[in-house]
Amino acid sequence: MVGSICMVKQDVFYNKKIIKKNENRKNIVNYTGSYVFISFDIVNSTYFKTISKNWIEIFKSFFTEAENKVKAENENSELSFKLWKTLGDEILFYSPIMNIESISNIHKKVFIIMKDLITILEKENEAKGILSIKSGLWIAYLTDDQFKDGKEPKNIILKEKIRNEYKLEFLGSDIDTGFRILKYAQQNKLVICAKLAYLLSMIESNDNIKSKELLGLIEDTLKKDLNKNDMKIVSYEQLKGVWNNKYYPIVWYFDNWSSEDIFQYDEKYNSDIIKRIEKNKDSKEEISKLVKIFDNLNKKGEIEELINGINEYSKNNPKGIIHAKIEDEKLSELHLATICFNDKSDKILIVRRTDLRKYYPNRWEFGCAKLKLDKNFRESIKEDYQKELSIDLDLDENNLLPISSYELKKENRFIQGLIFIAKTNTKEIKLNEKKYSEFKWISLKELENIKKNEVVDDFHKNVEKAFEIVKPTN
Repeated sequence: MVGSICMVKQDVFYNKKIIKKNENRKNIVNYTGSYVFISFDIVNSTYFKTISKNWIEIFKSFFTEAENKVKAENENSELSFKLWKTLGDEILFYSPIMNIESISNIHKKVFIIMKDLITILEKENEAKGILSIKSGLWIAYLTDDQFKDGKEPKNIILKEKIRNEYKLEFLGSDIDTGFRILKYAQQNKLVICAKLAYLLSMIESNDNIKSKELLGLIEDTLKKDLNKNDMKIVSYEQLKGVWNNKYYPIVWYFDNWSSEDIFQYDEKYNSDIIKRIEKNKDSKEEISKLVKIFDNLNKKGEIEELINGINEYSKNNPKGIIHAKIEDEKLSELHLATICFNDKSDKILIVRRTDLRKYYPNRWEFGCAKLKLDKNFRESIKEDYQKELSIDLDLDENNLLPISSYELKKENRFIQGLIFIAKTNTKEIKLNEKKYSEFKWISLKELENIKKNEVVDDFHKNVEKAFEIVKPTN
């Protein structure tokens, strides 16, 4: 009888704990969903360290540049890449996937970043011809450990809250698969996990598709042309603990398979995969083979899981990652757009945003600077316009006043902006191609030819106001 009473008390206490835990969970962010991961790794790093006295600075520069370039992609898409960790000479990033469109060109963007990082390394004379970069890209559906409800997921997210943000750690079989395929990454090539390659192929073969719509197309992929891209199956390898030791397709992305300069002259001596490709030019298989592989292995459910994970994360986190730490410079972010007149003051410079920009894609604007913590308006404008457009600006030294202001809603906050007027004698414009696709000089009369749906908000009104203030010189 006593024992029974004790058991009842324990059960009541335990149930109270459960109730309390469930009540607390209402206020806990649920990060369950599909995530994409990126790896950049320095090739030949061990040897280089033995011959270079400057290797520490070069490697530190690589990590900084990699982080800056990956974070810059957040400006142009709905992905929210964050640094995961560094492992030796490798740096890793992750991002939850909010919608299917956000990853449609992720392999191409990562490839460009990899090429940029290689170019940066090659600027160091002692590194040229020795150091290079290899990169990998993979995907996983992960369950937030605090929301697994007794089930044992394949992959979990562990969260640690530090001040106002969560530090995330990722564990599981698909995370391991990502690290396994990195073994087959090659310099100047991007290795992609089979599930992500399958998903990217589906997206490319179905233009303007939405996540929910893609679910219904999985069974129809056998009928689709999935070869509209430059992903190729270059080998089949047994990966420890992956696919029950069945041969796993190794997928590479490269931007020009017809080129004669795909591989360096001696790579085939260090890679069995390249040796086979060089020996048999037809050994590369089209990506459509993945459809049959996934069908034979009854793994299409894993693709469904990824798509459902995208929808699930978006539903749980409609504003994206919250508890994200805002950088000091962005706590009171202020944009400084400037309408630039030519030396005769009869034309202004306008630039078109690329179609990859998250806000106002393909629209004409005036360029933009951001106020720096350690600089005034004039210094911030001159620095950013030189950086983004390669132009030198002549700003009023005595009376730099804005002619207008604007407001931009960005994620869960509002950013204020001011518009100034400047002149430039620069004839040769060099655009930051990641932000701008083209530029042109227009007169006030030519403004009539530009439609309102081709420009940012209040474009026409601000141009007219600027021309009222600045009179053309004869």
